[in-house]
Amino acid sequence: MKNVDLHRYNLAHDLCLREIREILERNSAFYKSVLMRCVIVRDTSANELIWHNALGKIAVSVDISESEKHESTYFEDISMIKYWFAPSSLLDLIEQMKAGHLKLGIEDINLSSNEGFREILYMHHHNSNSSLPGYLYRTYSTSTKLPIPLHPILAHDKPFYVNGYDAIIQWLQMNDFHGERDSRIGTISLFLPECRAYFDTLFYEEKKKELIITVKKNVADLNLFLKGAYFSPYGFKTIDLRVESEYVNLSLSHEEALNLDELKLFLIDDNDNIFDYHEEGRYLKKDVPSAFKLLRKETQDNIIKQAIAIGENDTIEFKPFIGRDSKKIEEIIESVIAFANTKGGNIFIGISKYATPEGVEKDIAKIAAKQSKKIDTALQEYMGFLRMKISDGLNKVPQYRIGHTEIMDHRFIMIEVPEGGQKPYAHRLSKNIFVRHGASNVKPDPDTELPKLFGYEKV
Repeated sequence: MKNVDLHRYNLAHDLCLREIREILERNSAFYKSVLMRCVIVRDTSANELIWHNALGKIAVSVDISESEKHESTYFEDISMIKYWFAPSSLLDLIEQMKAGHLKLGIEDINLSSNEGFREILYMHHHNSNSSLPGYLYRTYSTSTKLPIPLHPILAHDKPFYVNGYDAIIQWLQMNDFHGERDSRIGTISLFLPECRAYFDTLFYEEKKKELIITVKKNVADLNLFLKGAYFSPYGFKTIDLRVESEYVNLSLSHEEALNLDELKLFLIDDNDNIFDYHEEGRYLKKDVPSAFKLLRKETQDNIIKQAIAIGENDTIEFKPFIGRDSKKIEEIIESVIAFANTKGGNIFIGISKYATPEGVEKDIAKIAAKQSKKIDTALQEYMGFLRMKISDGLNKVPQYRIGHTEIMDHRFIMIEVPEGGQKPYAHRLSKNIFVRHGASNVKPDPDTELPKLFGYEKV
């Protein structure tokens, strides 16, 4: 089974099922248990009790002791389900899906789509499902509108959710979820980790000027190769090496590492099957730890210090912490639009308009305490919320990046927005277009700036 094409779709369910059987067989020595989590919503228009799948995730675990903090949680019109079963039962569960329903314990869940799995993505290590690479199979979303509640999900003895979409984000740990516009609503995904070989660590050794890659190989008779390339202002270089031991070292100057535009690495065998891959770069939105993390943190810290010294201008915007219910979230959306339509820029959250570093740590700590979560978890969820609002707020989404750092005894969030390649960018609902003039977001001049955004000069 070749997986050179990392994303395939419009597949037949039976083809996916054959591939899943192969993967289960090849990794059977490593698979210990399977967890299905899903959010289900009640059909309030029906006379009988009918539950629909709002979003479901099935993940194979390689650790039998792995467990979740929360058990299944039930509300009147929405519930969060967790169900453990053995890998040997996975194929039976998939057959149920083809029939259009799932029986999970006492729950009988209606599936809006009965076509089974139709799409597959091969995912790198440290993806949102696992620290291992693997195969993500998905069903297609349904055109049927599901009754996902928009009201607060409240009960005195249960976790609080702002609404049904917030429940999906939190229960399924999907910080990249886009609310009612998300194409995954109504779907079920299955993640099967690839355990035979993968990248264990990648880090840049500054003194040796080497990118050091450690490869974990759990099956002895695999012949592995490292292929790829990297781009920097200093040129383009290819990577073509046989993996002879646990360590692979690539020479990379400090200047190249610090100014890296893009890096692509693929771990393959002699049948050209991809076991793992790693991509990172200036604007690539990948949930992979950077091999150049320390260098980039130093650069990011310097950027924040310089921004505070300079103040707001055509590429710098300061914002204090903004709560989820605040209308000032719109100001962040407008700044993203303005930067993307002009020459790019950075939005720093945790700095007042007077360039005073305040940080976001106090507000994040309050949220974490209220929801009984770790501060880092609350911070990641808040950044996920910002991603969702930005993605939902724009007609087209540039390749912006959200990160955080700790400096000067404060935590800051930075939204890095490049100049967009698909101008004009506009507010999805109001259709308003903004550009950056000095420290302000303004509407473009209809005679000079607006025609340029559309790619023509007004005659």
